[in-house]
Amino acid sequence: MMLETSNLLAKLDYTLLQGKIPAEVSGICQDNRKIEPGNLFICIKGDRFDSHTVIEDIVAKGAGLLVVERPPELPAVAPDGGTVPVILVPSTRIAMARIYAARYGYPAERIKLIGITGTKGKTTTTHMVHAVLEAGGFKVGAIGTTGVDYADQHISTQNTTPDSYDLQRYLRDMVDAGCEIAVIEVASQAELLHRVEAIEFDYSIFTNIAPGDHIGPAEHADFADYLRCKSRLFGHSRVAFVNRDDPHWREIVAGHNCRVYTYGTDPDADFRVPTIEDTPVHGLPGLRFTVGGHEYRLNRPGHFNALNATAAVCIGHAFGVAPDIMATALENLYIPGRLELIFSSPILRVCVDNAHNGYSLLHFFEAVRAYEPQRTVVVFGTGGNRQRDRRFEMGRIAGNSADLSIVTSQHSRYESFATILADIEVGLAETTGEYLAIEDRREAIEYVIRNARPGDFIGITGLGRTKYLSVNGQNVPFDDVATALEFLEKYGWK
Repeated sequence: MMLETSNLLAKLDYTLLQGKIPAEVSGICQDNRKIEPGNLFICIKGDRFDSHTVIEDIVAKGAGLLVVERPPELPAVAPDGGTVPVILVPSTRIAMARIYAARYGYPAERIKLIGITGTKGKTTTTHMVHAVLEAGGFKVGAIGTTGVDYADQHISTQNTTPDSYDLQRYLRDMVDAGCEIAVIEVASQAELLHRVEAIEFDYSIFTNIAPGDHIGPAEHADFADYLRCKSRLFGHSRVAFVNRDDPHWREIVAGHNCRVYTYGTDPDADFRVPTIEDTPVHGLPGLRFTVGGHEYRLNRPGHFNALNATAAVCIGHAFGVAPDIMATALENLYIPGRLELIFSSPILRVCVDNAHNGYSLLHFFEAVRAYEPQRTVVVFGTGGNRQRDRRFEMGRIAGNSADLSIVTSQHSRYESFATILADIEVGLAETTGEYLAIEDRREAIEYVIRNARPGDFIGITGLGRTKYLSVNGQNVPFDDVATALEFLEKYGWK
């Protein structure tokens, strides 16, 4: 299908460097390995590759129009000797988001949008909001760490917030499927890389922010940059619900024109949570809390989860969902890969969780304590090509909180396990915690199940429901849940 070029470029600020812009292009592409003749090609500078450096190859493959953020060194000449048109924009990532928004008919303008950001709790809160709104009778789609869900469809994704070309397509599909609302996890990287450019959110949520996380060469330069990128969401939101208990809440919304409401245990919060109590829900550890005089029960432990649920209550309130309907949804919540019990018996519990940094690992152990295990065993690792401080911190937290830690591989990317382990061991050395290092993740999971004792709570962390490990630029299939269930059966627990 040919695409009208003037429509694609309608919201771009650009300069024509050479050639004449064609009336139509055969498609849009930003991957030089997939370009087809007549495509509008967008040059993108990434962490490891910059397609501005292979413009000759792109032109040779038949590009019909180039979008660049720096002028090419050589004139772009097509194989037939003609001049390939080139337009210069301030940012090709911003241009890409706007081009794809036009390509899919600006779907964000045809659906109510809720954006959720924070260091911890984005995925949990997304599922809570989704559950509350669906219980209220709305057709809802969700996009985040656990994938894309709408109209009984599930699509696995690699990024918390998909790149703009996928994000716009998913929104278009949701609109076509009759969804009225989309809930989107907005990672700091999504704002840094303009994945949510050209999207105006009706409502946004800030859960929390932790200094020291997501800082490094491939992420943010420092905490100030991390906070600034988190804050960007509220520059294109109409209404914000922010966690007043977080010390940085004012900085998050400073300078933005959105209408701000606060929630939390703080006495001055608009949606105040005066009490949070541990209580069994459906026979397992849970919570009871109140918001606006209404009582809610949540089938998940960890007082921090009461605040995540309160954010969902705020959204439900904004959409007119009755408190009793929200209460039922929260009492029967299911969140894949977030403290998800995949096996539970009177003598052994095994769960998977996405905890992949110090902040989330600390919350994981807080929630596990509600189960009162005789022994807590954790399988964990940290990602390669990320800041080293995260590794030290995770080592310290695991060493201080678990009776036994198994350090294993987890999205090593381009680093060796030995290098990552050495950093984790710096943190472990500051504790008296017992640990073993088993590089092969499958072997690590087998070890903890083979050696499980009655009364154990085994946590397999870092992946949740993600079904791959990132190793040397490749996504190697791996499934924590399937692996654990296999060994639970092999060693007679099931």
